[in-house]
Amino acid sequence: MSCFGSCRWPGRLARRSAVGILCLVGVLACLLPPPVRARMERTELVVSAASSLGNVVRELGAQFARNRPGVKVVHNLAATGVLLQQILHGAPADLFIAANRSYMVAAKRQGVVRPATIRLLAANTLVLAAPKGEGENTVSRLEDLVRPEVRRIGVGNPATVPAGQYAQQVLQRHRLWRPLAGRLIFGGSARQVLDYLRRGEVDAGFVYRTDVRLFASQIRVAAETPDHDPIVYPAAITTTCRQPELARRFLAFARSAAGQKVWRRFGFLPPPED
Repeated sequence: MSCFGSCRWPGRLARRSAVGILCLVGVLACLLPPPVRARMERTELVVSAASSLGNVVRELGAQFARNRPGVKVVHNLAATGVLLQQILHGAPADLFIAANRSYMVAAKRQGVVRPATIRLLAANTLVLAAPKGEGENTVSRLEDLVRPEVRRIGVGNPATVPAGQYAQQVLQRHRLWRPLAGRLIFGGSARQVLDYLRRGEVDAGFVYRTDVRLFASQIRVAAETPDHDPIVYPAAITTTCRQPELARRFLAFARSAAGQKVWRRFGFLPPPED
């Protein structure tokens, strides 16, 4: 036998060994308990949602994945405008949940969501809130914001934060936007304004009623603010969704009786008709 012929065997043996090892791994994987197999074969559903939805989206994700071995719902929470920019620049997202209609309209116009999948999931209200404790009676109505004791007012940045856009509408309709301009402290998200209030870094701030409910021991509703567009949370499957069937099922669950029970538990209102 020539040297050339004898040198073929190691290569053949290596290939056969590799195939054998792969087959053995496959057989062993089938013998593993289902929970272990599920962890090895995990499927992720990425949900990019407005920061004000953090708690409710986490709970929805946990309940949705509970009876789906191998499924993990990953949450990306930020201001709606920031989320849209992320998606436009290629960030992975299977579902987009906005805190107002205008950003969803923009997402549809720019071709990053599937129009036929847009659904309203819930509604909310905006309030003027203030920290509890010393000076608690300083702010009890919208007009109190012009008092000299009120030096800092938390507002979401209207350029990217829907809560800030709603607050701007309220202040403009009451002719207070310009007079208060020097006192406004802009937050990068609704949750950041909430943190300002919790830490007492602002004397008042515009947040969602659901946020006040979460931290009722630290902040209070100072005044109702009905003079803004309806606050709704539209959701849609993105055009780059990697798990479209799973995303459709998540949307259906979020709108189901069980899903709406979760929304109500966190203080959200039922969605209006789509």
